[in-house]
Amino acid sequence: MISAQHSSSRFFCGPRFLKTLRRAAEAGMSLVDMMVALTVLAMVASIGVQVFGSLSSATKNSKLTSDVGTINRAITMYLASGGDLSNARTPVAVLARLKTTSSAERVKTQINPLTRSMIDARLSAVPQSESEAASDSLRAYWNSSAQRFEVATSGESVGVKIFVLDDAAVPSQVEIEERASGSMEFARESGWIWDYKDRSDSAPYATNLPTSIPTHPVTPPTGVQPTPVPGNLQPPVFSIPGDRYPMADYDLTLRLHNPNPSGSSQIEYLLDGEGWLPYRGALTITPGATVQAKAVSANASRWHNSQARQESYTADLMQLDAPAISLSAVAFSDTVSTIAVEITDRNAAGLSTLRFDLKPKGGTYRSVQLWETYNGRFSVSADDYPEGFEVIAYAKATDPIRYEHSNDTQASTSASFFGQPLTGSVLFVIDASSSMNAGFGGRSRFDAAVQETVNAIWAMDPDQRFNVAMFDAGVHWTDGSGELKPASQANKISMSYMIQGVENDSGTNYQAALGLVTSFDPMPQTVVFLTDGRPNSTPYAAQLAELVRRGIKVDVFGIELDSRALALVQAIADATGGRVTRVTP
Repeated sequence: MISAQHSSSRFFCGPRFLKTLRRAAEAGMSLVDMMVALTVLAMVASIGVQVFGSLSSATKNSKLTSDVGTINRAITMYLASGGDLSNARTPVAVLARLKTTSSAERVKTQINPLTRSMIDARLSAVPQSESEAASDSLRAYWNSSAQRFEVATSGESVGVKIFVLDDAAVPSQVEIEERASGSMEFARESGWIWDYKDRSDSAPYATNLPTSIPTHPVTPPTGVQPTPVPGNLQPPVFSIPGDRYPMADYDLTLRLHNPNPSGSSQIEYLLDGEGWLPYRGALTITPGATVQAKAVSANASRWHNSQARQESYTADLMQLDAPAISLSAVAFSDTVSTIAVEITDRNAAGLSTLRFDLKPKGGTYRSVQLWETYNGRFSVSADDYPEGFEVIAYAKATDPIRYEHSNDTQASTSASFFGQPLTGSVLFVIDASSSMNAGFGGRSRFDAAVQETVNAIWAMDPDQRFNVAMFDAGVHWTDGSGELKPASQANKISMSYMIQGVENDSGTNYQAALGLVTSFDPMPQTVVFLTDGRPNSTPYAAQLAELVRRGIKVDVFGIELDSRALALVQAIADATGGRVTRVTP
């Protein structure tokens, strides 16, 4: 920052100062007149050199406090010159009054500096944003009652966060103000240098202060020139501060502004550490970019290079869409030995690559670093995954600075019975009548039903429950437990062994089959009901109504049913919210 102390010290200690004193003396100004004038000039200079750049929070606070003190001193001098701020309610109005000059009539009697603008015509107040006003950051408020600016960390309204020099703030025409009599004026009519105002009504004592001081010519020293002290340049101002911005806003256009005096310096910048370059125009900023900039002195005897300002720009990443996984079959079976897996990328081309992994049902996926890249449709064999498999995949961003990897998508084979998936707890109710001995694709209907039941049991997830019951003219077979068992490996082995040893008999009793369901604990969510013929039993309407009342779904699998039998099982499925599947070899 350019120091007012440096600027004023060169003025008040150099030849220009002595020359000014000599001219003032020749013009008839007293030493008091000259000291008052120089005080005002120093005060104006101290605020005129303040520049808003890349400042730390502590530096900004210090600058604001210093500027407020300087402006308040200017206000004191303005009021002393007869100025009036009683109607000024905002910082903008106050600064506008301080930029006025006295009328020609007042110039005759007022001390010369008090007839001019009290502040730099470029001085402007920058208000806080709503979010800054809600914070505890330092700000300035105009106290119209006290006729001064005050600094605070909170307030009921938006305050001034900083005072800056802005060419746009210069009035198009200087306003001439008719000021009232001030407290520091030359005499108008009396023989005194200053107008005398009787203060006997309030002053407890008299004063004999002289109204003028003799002056003596001052000859400046010769042969000795002061050594100028170089000033410090301010860092460049960034048009866009470093921050996190929405991905949709990129690429950003960044401009750098030089806040220093014209000709004093040029801007150099460093983008992502690629080497310092002279600034020629707007920079294109991509997500993840880091920019440094500094003002480089054009005259080392007058100016030091500024400190480098650094800003970083990041993006709110856009998350990619998760891929879609499709399987050609829901489960392995006697007729399905391989299942094709296809993974579809739902993002635009080039934004991602697909990564996936396979595991057996109930197994564990590998660490993500070991997942494979998807290169197209592939097949999974029942020999490698006899109990089924699970597949997981995600879209990996090719540009992790702009995009975030997608969430995972999973798919898996499930237990199925003749191609239909089985979920939740299941009770298999299998027809064991003598008609089930009929041929069915090289084996009997009963053997096909038992083998499909075994395959379904082995494909079940460990958190599923199951059991098997068979019927003919009555209840033909159960394991005697009356409960749905967890689909553990031990239970799967035990049940598979038992049902493959059952032999069928005559009769088809729907009443016994449907009534058997409610005897299990817990009761199943789904009943797999397989039969090959019409019932030859008593009515089963009451048993069907109980299943409906308990919300148990019945999925019927009919092996070569005639039209009448098909109508009967369709009614059962419709009543319970199930479905009918016609099973063929």
